[in-house]
Amino acid sequence: MSLNRVHATVPEQSAEYTVSVPSDPGHGAARASEVTVVQSGCCLCLPRVMRLAFTPESLERLYQSYFRRQRQDNLMVLVMFAVLFNSYIIIMCAVVYTEDKLDMVVVAAVGLAADIVLYFLCRYRKFPTSAVSRGSVPYILWLMVAVHVLCYMGLNFRRFSQGSDSVGWQAFFSFSCFLTLPLNLIPLLFLTALSCVIHTLVLGITVAQRLNDNVDGPMLVRQLIANIMLYICATIVGVFSYYMADRKYRTAFLEARQSLEVKLNLEEQSTQQEELLLSILPKHIADEMLQGMKKQANQKEVQQQQFNTMYMYRHENVSILFADIVGFTQLSSACSAQELVKLLNELFARFDKLAAQHHQLRIKILGDCYYCICGLPDFREDHAACSIMMGLAMVEAISYVREKTKTDVDMRVGVHTGTVLGGVLGQKRWQFDVWSTDVTVANKMESGGIPGRVHISQSTMECLHGEFDLEPGNGGERSEYLQEKGINTYLVQVPKHASQGNRLSGNKPGTLSNRNSSQLINTTAISGNIGSPRTTPADHKQERLKIIEEQVINRRLHQELLERENQQIMKEHRLNPVSLHFVDGVLEERYSSEKEKRSGVAFCCSCIVLFFITAMEVLIDPLLTVNYVTLGIGEVLLLILTVCSLAAIFPRMFSKKLVSFSLWIDRTRWARNTWAMAAIFVLTMAEIADMLSCVTPGLRVLNSTSGPVLESSGDQSCAENPKHYSFMAVMLLIATTMLVQVSHLIKLGLMVLVVTATGAVNIYSWRDIYDLYDFIQFGTYRTSIVPSKYLMTMMIIVMMISFYFFARHVEFQSRKLFLWKIGVHNQKERVFEMRRWNEALVTNMLPEHVAKHFLGSKKRDEELYSHSYDEIGVMFASIPNFSDFYTEESINNGGLECLRILNEIISDFDSLLDRDEFCCITKIKTIGSTYMAASGLTPESNTNGYSNRKPEDQSLIERWQHLADLADFSLAMKVTLNNLNKQSFNNFMLRIGLNKGGVLAGVIGARKPHYDIWGNTVNVASRMESTGVMGNIQVVEDCYDILKEYGFRFVQRGTIFVKGKGELLTFFMKGKDTPKSNGAALGTTALPHQLRRRLTTAALGEETLASASSSSDSDTGGASPPPRKKHRASAAEGAGEPGASTVVTGLTGVVLGLATHSPHSQATSTIHFNRSVVNSLSSNMQANGAGQGQESSELTCLNSAQNGESSSAGGTHSNGLLSSTDNGNSVGTSNGSSSGPSSGTPAVSTASSSEVGSLKKKKRLSQAEEDVIRLIGQHLHGLGLNQTVDLLMQESGCRLEHPSATKFRNHVMEGEWDKAENDLNELRALMHSPNAIVRMKFLLLQQKYLEYLEDGKVLEALQVLRGELTPLKYNTDRIHVLSGYLMCSHAEDLRAKAEWEGKGTTSRSRLLDKLQTYLPPSVMLPPRRLQTLLRQAVELQRDRCLYHNTKLDNNLDSVSLLLDHVCSRKQFPCYTQQILTEHCNEVWFCKFSNDGTKLATGSKDTTVIIWQVDPESHQLKLLRTLEGHAYGVSYLAWSPDDTYLIACGPDDCSELWLWNVQTGELRTKMSQSHEDSLTSVAWNPDGKRFVTGGQRGQFYQCDLDGNLLDSWEGVRVQCLWCLGDGRTVLASDTHQRIRGYNFEDLTDRNIVQEDHPIMSFTVSKNGRLALLNVATQGVHLWDLQDRVLVRKYQGVTQGFYTIHSCFGGYNEDFIASGSEDHKVYIWHRRGELPIAELTGHTRTVNCVSWNPTIPGLMASASDDGTVRVWGPAPYLDSQEVDGPNENCSNMDS
Repeated sequence: MSLNRVHATVPEQSAEYTVSVPSDPGHGAARASEVTVVQSGCCLCLPRVMRLAFTPESLERLYQSYFRRQRQDNLMVLVMFAVLFNSYIIIMCAVVYTEDKLDMVVVAAVGLAADIVLYFLCRYRKFPTSAVSRGSVPYILWLMVAVHVLCYMGLNFRRFSQGSDSVGWQAFFSFSCFLTLPLNLIPLLFLTALSCVIHTLVLGITVAQRLNDNVDGPMLVRQLIANIMLYICATIVGVFSYYMADRKYRTAFLEARQSLEVKLNLEEQSTQQEELLLSILPKHIADEMLQGMKKQANQKEVQQQQFNTMYMYRHENVSILFADIVGFTQLSSACSAQELVKLLNELFARFDKLAAQHHQLRIKILGDCYYCICGLPDFREDHAACSIMMGLAMVEAISYVREKTKTDVDMRVGVHTGTVLGGVLGQKRWQFDVWSTDVTVANKMESGGIPGRVHISQSTMECLHGEFDLEPGNGGERSEYLQEKGINTYLVQVPKHASQGNRLSGNKPGTLSNRNSSQLINTTAISGNIGSPRTTPADHKQERLKIIEEQVINRRLHQELLERENQQIMKEHRLNPVSLHFVDGVLEERYSSEKEKRSGVAFCCSCIVLFFITAMEVLIDPLLTVNYVTLGIGEVLLLILTVCSLAAIFPRMFSKKLVSFSLWIDRTRWARNTWAMAAIFVLTMAEIADMLSCVTPGLRVLNSTSGPVLESSGDQSCAENPKHYSFMAVMLLIATTMLVQVSHLIKLGLMVLVVTATGAVNIYSWRDIYDLYDFIQFGTYRTSIVPSKYLMTMMIIVMMISFYFFARHVEFQSRKLFLWKIGVHNQKERVFEMRRWNEALVTNMLPEHVAKHFLGSKKRDEELYSHSYDEIGVMFASIPNFSDFYTEESINNGGLECLRILNEIISDFDSLLDRDEFCCITKIKTIGSTYMAASGLTPESNTNGYSNRKPEDQSLIERWQHLADLADFSLAMKVTLNNLNKQSFNNFMLRIGLNKGGVLAGVIGARKPHYDIWGNTVNVASRMESTGVMGNIQVVEDCYDILKEYGFRFVQRGTIFVKGKGELLTFFMKGKDTPKSNGAALGTTALPHQLRRRLTTAALGEETLASASSSSDSDTGGASPPPRKKHRASAAEGAGEPGASTVVTGLTGVVLGLATHSPHSQATSTIHFNRSVVNSLSSNMQANGAGQGQESSELTCLNSAQNGESSSAGGTHSNGLLSSTDNGNSVGTSNGSSSGPSSGTPAVSTASSSEVGSLKKKKRLSQAEEDVIRLIGQHLHGLGLNQTVDLLMQESGCRLEHPSATKFRNHVMEGEWDKAENDLNELRALMHSPNAIVRMKFLLLQQKYLEYLEDGKVLEALQVLRGELTPLKYNTDRIHVLSGYLMCSHAEDLRAKAEWEGKGTTSRSRLLDKLQTYLPPSVMLPPRRLQTLLRQAVELQRDRCLYHNTKLDNNLDSVSLLLDHVCSRKQFPCYTQQILTEHCNEVWFCKFSNDGTKLATGSKDTTVIIWQVDPESHQLKLLRTLEGHAYGVSYLAWSPDDTYLIACGPDDCSELWLWNVQTGELRTKMSQSHEDSLTSVAWNPDGKRFVTGGQRGQFYQCDLDGNLLDSWEGVRVQCLWCLGDGRTVLASDTHQRIRGYNFEDLTDRNIVQEDHPIMSFTVSKNGRLALLNVATQGVHLWDLQDRVLVRKYQGVTQGFYTIHSCFGGYNEDFIASGSEDHKVYIWHRRGELPIAELTGHTRTVNCVSWNPTIPGLMASASDDGTVRVWGPAPYLDSQEVDGPNENCSNMDS
């Protein structure tokens, strides 16, 4: 079962979003924290989407603290950058060292030492602990870096300052500050701007001062502006990097908050579950029940249990206290219903407190009775004294109620000591209870006590040690039971030692904590369906509480974040030290499929970098044309890459295909890498093209005052400023660093590409440019420095190393965040699992609508639930003679085995409540062996305010349907108990009382919630049971008046005395008749049952049937019992349906007449009558349209029944022809033509030839008999037995056909066409249609025309065409075709073109067949009419045969007409042929290939096994094993040509595998996102596409390579199917429906709507029918075209596990399904009951697959780890005659 997951992701398309973390989406939120991200008021210069802040402000402050701590690790990266920078300076100075470089080396060395110290301080977190000191560290680092760069610029270039000095490093560190410093964005922008401004000013002034008079002003300005372009570019990209890091950490922060919410919910749910469980059950029982449930859930093989699990233990030496409120009736009259419940709640809550003080275990509350036990589960020596103290305290507590209510109420307390059996019985409404004889004695001690006193027994007194003064109780005078048992009783006076009493109780026994309070405990009454707690005094107090709660959560969140940061999560998941990949391949694949929504930002940065470096180049050399070309081409290419990445972030702005392509890029690792490489390649090529376009300028020597000076000729500014082109490489490295979701190794490769390309150009292509630059700038000093070409190359190499170090650091952090995210996901799974246990537990203790009130409520122990109902049905059902059965002897384990039987009885009663017809019934409780239930309490009852209609607008039948259901439930309980009596050889009997009226329902004892109902209706229902008679259901007159309208039968008992009510008229309910008003609604599929019932009527006689019916109705009451376990027999006998009642009207009189007049034995006459009746019914049905060739569920082939009857009568077999003869006779008899015995088949078979010869004289033949004789005559005539035909017609007085028809036939066969035309004129009067003559004449003339043409008589043929055919003006098109035959050259050509057999008997016979269709049957029989009827009879028999599973052969020569068609069960795939055990875990799915030659099985063991089917032996052999499915395989789909196989996993599987079955190679492994769930798949009929999806909210259409073609969002898919039109996809979703989705026109429509979850479905080959496995309902068959439910199949056990059923057999006539009861069920498609139940599996059968080409082969997969192959019986004797259980020829058998 899938879970509803809470997602908290940061949408990229909006600047404002909300994340809610509900604790319980199903029942209202116990804790729902909402976090809103809004646009921040600061940073107004930034885009709106980048201005984010959490609200409330406290959360934003907490996040900023978290963000800074996370960025603290990045400080080490910045320090490492500084270390590399200073090392670079030292190395460059050391390579060519001169004395003037000493100061630079010293400064760099000092800076390096400081950097190393800071690095270790950062690594080991040795900074000062004060907030001010820690906050100043980032600023100190920034200052050090800025000083480093300025010192490098001032000292290293002090003699020869240029406009490009240290510009690259300034841009590098400007960008690095955004990457690493743990500051807000505003301080970062300020610091970056400050450092860049200072650097630019210092550099400009220094250069200007050095040049003095030779200052080239414009060039210097251009250089400085170019530098500023680099700084702006680095700043903008840095802001983007900060934004991306901020969004990433905000998402992680939200996930951390979710983790906290989940943890709090988990703690609360766990506590709530334990409290609820322990409030109902003692701890030792609760612990064992939980262990048993978990053990059963985790157990691999569940063994079949003979009995239901019972948790029952024996406890000795315990004291039992019963306390009853005396005067409760008076109290009820003095208080309203709500006040009464509130008072009881307060009083019993006080009793619960007293019970805790006196070490009592509260057992149960029975109305106004409270009883508890001391010494259970832990033994206490002072149990008797504690119980007496408890009783005295209760007497004191009730005195306070007496004072407040001014009523004469008191407590009567009884205590007895002995042995009890304590535990839980039944499967619903768990309540701890105790059973034993001593419990009965304690109860009698209370009823025989005195109000206001504690009444104890002799055994209790013996356990005391003189603590209390006692006096004789004389209980025998007030209780016959105590007198019969001879039990001495005593009354407690007062404790002898008050101090000892205080020691036992802790305070004065009867003292209340607050005597002046208006109520005993503060409760909040809740009336209505869902109550609302009392409002708080002031809103500001709520706000204050909300703020305090928010502060608590924030503190916990801060603590959780610190703990999460400190835990060594990366040590638990090992990484490859080189690649940083997870060693766990599955985890690595999930990480690689993570979708990064900010990838588009990285490509935007590439566009920005290209723009700014081009701007820099234009400033340096505006005349270089290549700059503009590379800008245009590069920007276009990068924009294309950027748009393709942004499409996934803004799906509504782009086309669907582009969005799909963008999603594919994000989710595919190699595609992401390719996209990143493409972007960097474009940037690199643009840089290289610009550099290579710059050539070495010419030189000229100028004389100056200082001597000759070299100067370049021409305007080649690029050659004069070559360093700026190396700064372009710095920007390219920055762009590479911005790439997201790309491995650090890929980034390293891209950075190596940039450095290699730039370095190669610097050292080789630009060698002369750089040498000239050094010569011009440095002169003779150039020999004392590192050449600029090497200096620039080393600079970008050092930066590459720095950025690679940062890339590894970022990827390490990303993987850590990913693991935290996985941890949050796992915690969610745990809390949802806990919620499921909690809900199941609560709903098993309280009714569902009441449980919704308590579930998830924080103040559950302060709330009181109550609701008033006006129209409720109440039932009490007891087993009075169970007390006689119960004995406490060693042979039955001290009564434990007797209670085991009671547990079975109650469990069976509970199982009845799971049936749909009893959904309105609620179990209240069990009291000993008494079962209490009520109807009308649930919303399904459609009454008591639950209906949309007003009560006055509803009819009596509508309003009290739930009461009728309760009566049916009572009858079903009787049937269930009778079944158990048969199995256990007992004679238990129910005594049931029913009543209806108003009640008050509520929960009292809030700390130990107990749901109950109160009111006069309950009291009368209890009296109806207690004053009733065993085996009967007693009701009052009001119930009788209502229930008789529903068809229930009653017997008046008379007037009886009822305590508190006086004399009441009561009735006994004896059963239920089928209501006439509901007959039509029951359907018309009951004919087979009616036929069987009528056949039984004929056999037993009307009087016997009436007796049997009365007995049956009395026992069953029209209700069927629940399905039993394997060791019990099912008592299911459906109620007779009235659908066929009109067909069989009046049969009773015929039965009586037959019984009176028949001279044969009763059995023989019954057989004769049955056959006549059945044939009469068949004839009437055929006459009404249910006859030949029409599929109807009412039609039933009865030949097998006739076989059996004939055999019993005399051993002769009847075939279909004789049945037809009987049919005619029976019809005549039923119409009243004869009142004597009908002349059935035996009469015909025993008649002598003389009787046959005088048949005409003896009796006039009926029309049906004449028809049969004519049919026989026609058949004999076709065989050439004309003399026999003449004799038959003569003896019978019939004629085969009309004389004119005979003459017409002879003329046609002889080719006398003119005479035949004249015959038509004679037949005109016998025809029903005047147009028939024209058609017949046209056929005659056509034959005549063709024969003339064949004979070569062209002129005669032309005359026929012109003079005879054309004037008919009929079928002009055909005349044109006939005219074309005149051109045929010879006879063969004519026969070929006309498709005509030629002149002769054959063509004329075919002509005669066509002509006969226009003549009425009374004139001329249709051709071969008898063969047609026999063929239809054979087809009907085979069609109705239960086990027929082969192709129908319509040739009569292939069957015997002397025997009915019979298929043996042994020919059906009901026997295990092979058990496949190669899987080593649960097998979840199996599927035969479309050609039937292979079977694929998928298992939890992560493998798919392909089996080869031997076409001869049908044995399966292992062909190939496909491995690597990490999540297991729960679904398989064969491609239409069986080339490929797709495997899907369970709910948490986000991957799909597409295998080439022939080669065993994995063609495609598809995963859109690890958040997806790909659990189902279906192939498009073209075999080139498939659809897949799951329960995470979408499904996709993909090609064979896994490319996403289309998707449909917002659909949580359970199962998929592609229809044959190639356009429509059927998908079942979590809304309990199947919808059709058209990917072409993007439309969808609803097709199937169920009331329960659809776990799986499959569609028939023709696409017309769908087979659904519905949770808790079983298998349903739907017609997709008409969109109606066709049939519900019975027998299968279907819970919430996914089970796959299938169509199967020849023509898909059968349906097979697995079941949770370990069986395979097979149904005929037209029958609701299973025809076979296959056993063998030992656990749930998950899937069944029927071979599509071998109808006798079937496979089933089970959780027991095996695949069973089913086939016919291995040794089948074709001559073997099977018993009645093995053969079945029709659907009724």
